[in-house]
Amino acid sequence: MNGTKPYMEWIATLANTRFLYNTMEDFEKATDNNSIASNGVSRCFATEQKQRSTFRDFRVEVWERTNYAFDLEVILDTYKRMWDFYKTNFARRVNVQDAVLLMLKNKYTHSEQVRLTKKYEDIYNELEKESCLELSFAFLILFSLKCLQGYDSKSGDVTNIKNDYVKAMDFLDYFTCKQCGMEHVAAISMAKDSDDKSKSRLMLLYYTVNVLVVINNYSSAGNTGLMMKGYRCQFLDLDILGYWNEYDGEASGTVFWQIEGSTDRGVYFLTRWEKRSDNTLHKYTYTTAFYVQNGSSHAMVYIVHPEMVYRRVHGEMVSDEDQVWYNLEIGGNGKITTLTLKRAFSNRAAWKESYCLTRVEDKKTLALYDKWMNKTCEIVDKLAKFAYTFTVTLAAITKDYLYVETLKSGVYYRVPRDERYGFDVVDINTNVGIITVGGTNYLSFDDLMVYIKCTDTELKKYGIVTVKEIL
Repeated sequence: MNGTKPYMEWIATLANTRFLYNTMEDFEKATDNNSIASNGVSRCFATEQKQRSTFRDFRVEVWERTNYAFDLEVILDTYKRMWDFYKTNFARRVNVQDAVLLMLKNKYTHSEQVRLTKKYEDIYNELEKESCLELSFAFLILFSLKCLQGYDSKSGDVTNIKNDYVKAMDFLDYFTCKQCGMEHVAAISMAKDSDDKSKSRLMLLYYTVNVLVVINNYSSAGNTGLMMKGYRCQFLDLDILGYWNEYDGEASGTVFWQIEGSTDRGVYFLTRWEKRSDNTLHKYTYTTAFYVQNGSSHAMVYIVHPEMVYRRVHGEMVSDEDQVWYNLEIGGNGKITTLTLKRAFSNRAAWKESYCLTRVEDKKTLALYDKWMNKTCEIVDKLAKFAYTFTVTLAAITKDYLYVETLKSGVYYRVPRDERYGFDVVDINTNVGIITVGGTNYLSFDDLMVYIKCTDTELKKYGIVTVKEIL
């Protein structure tokens, strides 16, 4: 923005809309001024210096609350602009939520069934000029649900912020699951499960933007591939291979865990072993990623049930029970000796609430585990029907093609770098290869969530042929 900044207008908007604080009382406490309600904003912040310093304090607070994702100047500028846009194009419509939903479908679903009238097309084209479309859409969604008041509103204190969160997240859950064909988005659970004391209109906007960013990331294979590149930068390479249990590392129970490495940095195979009285050893193996949450130093664990891979390969919807996120606390002096996992979202009822794992270093306990696994027990793989093998076979990348080695040495799938499927964003670090599920081979672009059955008919749909040379 050029020229003098409208500090007075911004502060008045924050006070009147209860955007940062749910009550005027909380706003007054934050500014250390108990007379705003009675004397008004202009009298309480009469000088430009006081206005500037107060706004700068608010700006820092917004940065901290949103992990430095939101700049309050940008937010308020967009708030004002989108409120005018909403009043002009949506406010007088009878089914305003349906109109906003149509805009969302046009942006994120790429469905041929979405048909915009000339008027709606003009509205959408105007909306697309926004520099951050997810932020602009978030404002429109919250305006339409009456979860966020107008920029010039003076409607008073927020009376039921928790209900506003439920309305907004239910709307987004409907859109992601019913309109986009996606599984439940974790960011929706994160919003609903957030501490009631931290709930505000600012944070509701923040969570709404986060959900829309996730939807956009999965709206095309190319976007998904770019997202995975970003995620891999956050993965943690930890010294955690070996055996763990919940008995302080001693042989006090019959359940223990084994962590094994994979070819991917930060990705591990986590196996839960359970010794039964009939001398069987039950085995449950999951894929696990340890990573730092974007924009913070907060560590998390993401665990994937092998059935999730099975579903994705077969083009099925992923169940809410196929994956889980845990907050992670690492303990130990130099060497990692404890891993404390606490479930991040309450709706993952199929997964245990928490684990406190201790590294097993006691020789007698290790010997007992080795005895069970290699000598005395029959191993029963409880997830065998979902078992799969994946081999990274990306051999070369040229300007026009990807070359992926088949299961026959010296024979390659030549894949056009078609942006429609995200193949144009593949690089040497992308997980590309052959995955075998239930005896059937698929050409797997795992980071793009694209799986192609290795038959001539299916390969031909993507312009893929087999060759013996890399040209």
